[in-house]
Amino acid sequence: MDAPEELTRKNYTVQILAELAGGKEFEGNQIGPEHTIDQIEIIADLIELGYVDGHVLRDHGKAINIGGPRITASGRQYLKQLLADRASKRPGARLEKNLRTSIPCVVKWIAGILATVVAAILIAFFVKYLGLK
Repeated sequence: MDAPEELTRKNYTVQILAELAGGKEFEGNQIGPEHTIDQIEIIADLIELGYVDGHVLRDHGKAINIGGPRITASGRQYLKQLLADRASKRPGARLEKNLRTSIPCVVKWIAGILATVVAAILIAFFVKYLGLK
């Protein structure tokens, strides 16, 4: 497979798993008439891998219909993994993750500086106005 086909296959895999996880009802509780043979083959592969449960109807070795499709527990985990992979490859995802982990450190650093400044102001106040020389 070349890269564009693989990208399309992965996109359709995420789409169909998300639809099944969301409880989408297909007409006649089957996947067939409104899908292409390539899409049905992808779902048949997901059934063989254990990510989807259903009955594959084949004609001359090609999957032509899927009856009673539903996602399995391992299919839900696989969907989460695919979505996490997709999110991590998003432009700026690494920067966003680094900012999320470093912002608390920056806030603590600024708070420390502010506490030092407030303490210095209080000491100056006590020294000058209360005559504690």
